[in-house]
Amino acid sequence: MTPLRLAAERKILAGTFPTCSLDTAGRLVMATLTANSGRAYSVRLEVPATFPDAHPQAYITAPVLYDRAGRKLAAVGTSAVMHTLTPRGDWVQVCHGHPERWDSRNTLYTVLLKARLWIEAYEAHLLDGRPLDTWLRHA
Repeated sequence: MTPLRLAAERKILAGTFPTCSLDTAGRLVMATLTANSGRAYSVRLEVPATFPDAHPQAYITAPVLYDRAGRKLAAVGTSAVMHTLTPRGDWVQVCHGHPERWDSRNTLYTVLLKARLWIEAYEAHLLDGRPLDTWLRHA
């Protein structure tokens, strides 16, 4: 990431997600996102060295997520209907868009916003058991 892009990303994040942190190299974003229910979720964005030309990975690192039936959501792995990609341990990787359709004009703010929408869909799933695909469309 160029120094100019890094400065722009920092400014956008500071104005929209003030509690998140972006490391000095611009490779790791840590944020706590709060759902409408009041539940807090820890989100980790892993930003590739080639960002903004490459797709960052977004993980929910805490709490450990379970589906409505009580199974660990990370055990589902990649799932189109649950909008998840390959997990890392108990961390669920949120699908925030198809990696091949990534556009370098997207920002880290956009990724966090999509993670926040994913969280709301996840909480709706916990209430009624329908897959996240009910509320999220494939990009």
